[in-house]
Amino acid sequence: MRKSYSGKFKAKIAVEVIRGQNTLSEISSKFEVHRVPAIPAYA
Repeated sequence: MRKSYSGKFKAKIAVEVIRGQNTLSEISSKFEVHRVPAIPAYA
């Protein structure tokens, strides 16, 4: 079964990516998500 993430949760991740203060690996660990579905490759 696939996990479903709320828009608010996705927005939090997007803000972290845009800030660019952490690597994608650090962000995915922080939010306990897998990098591929949660964070776009172009980020």
